[in-house]
Amino acid sequence: MSQRIRDILESAKSRKINRDKLKLWRGANARKTHVYDNIEDLVDNIKAIGLQSPLLVKEEIPDEEYWVISGQRRLRACEIAKVEKIPCLVLQNITLEDALVLSVSENLYRQPMGDDDLSDACYTLMQKFHSLAGVGRLLGVRDWKVKRYLGYRHVEEDVKELVRAKK
Repeated sequence: MSQRIRDILESAKSRKINRDKLKLWRGANARKTHVYDNIEDLVDNIKAIGLQSPLLVKEEIPDEEYWVISGQRRLRACEIAKVEKIPCLVLQNITLEDALVLSVSENLYRQPMGDDDLSDACYTLMQKFHSLAGVGRLLGVRDWKVKRYLGYRHVEEDVKELVRAKK
C-alpha cells in the first residue's frame, strides 16, 4: 500500500479551489474528537500569512465537488477567515482506505514545537520588530501568547528541565 500512496501523492495536481466546492469526506477523516479545539489561533494565522499547507482532496464531480481527505481544521479555519480560494492537492484514483491512511499519517506524526524553540523564535522576532503586537500579527497569534512565549525565557533552568520531561 505504501508505494500506491506514494504514487497517488506524486501524481497530485496543485489547485486553488473555491471554498464552496469543498466538502468534508467524513469517512476518510480519522480525527473525530476535539477537531476544532483552539481553532481561533489557526484562523488568526491564516488571516496573517495565508494557508501554508494545502488540503488533500479527491475530485468527486469534475470541477463541481471535491471531498476533503485531510485538512478539516484548515478548511474550517479558512471558512471562518473567509478565504475564497483554498490551496489543495487534488488526488486521483483514491479509495477510502487510501484516504484513511493519508488522514491518519498526517495526524499521527505531528509534533508541536517545544517551549524553548517557541521562546527563542519569538525573542528573535522581538529583537527585530520591538512589539508584542507586531510579532503577534506576523505569527497570527494574540499578544498574550507572544508574551507567554517570551516569558518562558526567564523561567529557571531546573523548572525548564521539568517542563521538557513533562513533569
